[in-house]
Amino acid sequence: MELNYPKISIITPSFNQGQFLEETILSVINQNYPNLEYIIIDGGSTDKSIGIIKKYEKQINYWVSERDNGQSEAINKGFKKATGDIIGWLNSDDLVIQGAFNAIAKYFIKNPDTIFINGYTLRIDEESKILFNNHIMRQNSFFSKHGIFNVAQQSMFWRRELHDKIGLLNESFHAEMDKEFLIRVFESKVKIGHINKTLGAIRIHNSTKTKVGGLIWENDKKKIKEMYNGKYDDGNRSQIYFYIFIFIKCIKLKYLQDIIFKLIWKGKPISSYSI
Repeated sequence: MELNYPKISIITPSFNQGQFLEETILSVINQNYPNLEYIIIDGGSTDKSIGIIKKYEKQINYWVSERDNGQSEAINKGFKKATGDIIGWLNSDDLVIQGAFNAIAKYFIKNPDTIFINGYTLRIDEESKILFNNHIMRQNSFFSKHGIFNVAQQSMFWRRELHDKIGLLNESFHAEMDKEFLIRVFESKVKIGHINKTLGAIRIHNSTKTKVGGLIWENDKKKIKEMYNGKYDDGNRSQIYFYIFIFIKCIKLKYLQDIIFKLIWKGKPISSYSI
């Protein structure tokens, strides 16, 4: 039986990441997925980003370059344009793993009642060499309420109908918008699935928001704590629950998988890896 490919919409927010943007775009369009909608929302880049986008615009369904109020607004612009059955976003310095879209489509087809999924996300450096992988478990709302999260945004995908239940990103968030979105996924009690495959790669470099840190992170953490009455606060997570979480990961051999992966793949180019 031939697979009836659901449309997958990917949104890339972009701003002055020309150093990495071309590789990000290629990781999407080179999936050769037959029912793809690719949307790039650029915030008015002044580097080489626009030239790179124009180079591939025949394979991009929609793109725009204009000033915005930050990453969350840019992603929401893309969500509003998206017409796919399955939605996800990919930052302009991150990658989709080769073969990921087929794996995602097959999972959603086989699990029609599942609304949101996640998979593994490996880490790469500035030169696109593999650092390590994080073999997570299925995200559990119980642990998340105690400040323990193990989902990376690069491997989050969901049915478009999720937006009817929980809305778009909260544009007042500028660092932990993915975490706050994920909390609303838990609060909505939709069925969450997990793919035991690596779907995305996050790039670790000195100019990322994670590396830079600062006030935007502090403000977002404070807002989450206030919005959810202290739940989901990773700054105040219970050590007891954290140790239980670690114990379960050990039983499920997730740390062993991490070690084996690192021994095999560390230092190799991400282009040599696929699922």
